[in-house]
Amino acid sequence: MRRAAALLERKHAAFRIDYADHYKTNDDMKMGQETTMLNTQPNLARPDDFYEALIDMHRDLDDAQSQSVNAQLILLLANHVGEHEALMEAIRFARAGVVVPPANGSSMGAAGMLAA
Repeated sequence: MRRAAALLERKHAAFRIDYADHYKTNDDMKMGQETTMLNTQPNLARPDDFYEALIDMHRDLDDAQSQSVNAQLILLLANHVGEHEALMEAIRFARAGVVVPPANGSSMGAAGMLAA
């Protein structure tokens, strides 16, 4: 299985276990801001089927192909959403959830730290 599929499997497990811990709720985002447009509550009718389809989408692709298919999917879904503020909020949430390596250069593997 390719690296992208393995990453998606790990993200799927984290999403199912700790969704609320990784993402702020709409109420959290409202503090001192306008009402949020992004629904961050679990909203997938069949989450296991969706994540299985995401993993399958990456099967037998090299890293460049996986990045390309991810970009295509993101652009298709962004076009479907259409609302600029919702998309900007989604970008902020996604960036805040990225695991980054420690600043000191030591290797922590997959256990990095969440970006601030």
